[in-house]
Amino acid sequence: MKKDLCLKVMIAVLAVLGISVILNKKEGFLNLTPGVYPDSDTKGLLYPTYQMKNNPGLSDLDMERAYTLYPTFAVGSYAQITNNKRYWDSPCNGLTMPSDMCGGLYKLRHCDHAPIVPPKEHCNRVNYYCGK
Repeated sequence: MKKDLCLKVMIAVLAVLGISVILNKKEGFLNLTPGVYPDSDTKGLLYPTYQMKNNPGLSDLDMERAYTLYPTFAVGSYAQITNNKRYWDSPCNGLTMPSDMCGGLYKLRHCDHAPIVPPKEHCNRVNYYCGK
């Protein structure tokens, strides 16, 4: 008797959930924006940041040469350099699979770094900022 009741409750819950999914009619990937139609087809998905090459296609890079694009630095340097690059000149980071997709679509771009602003003087500083 108890098993029969549990089975009926389980079927009722699954039926309600199934009906709610069918009536909801929402696509699960609704919030993903793949791009604006004509621009993303002709200029590429990364258009404003990276310009498309004149003749886009696959590159002749193999994994041995594409792996050299991955930034590696010595551990423990006083320059505080890490492999977390902020400004990339290409969308390829050396880990692209398959490797012939790297470097065939977008031109290299010149990365303008934001100037380092020196901290203000003659104030009570809290880390970088001036306190009141």
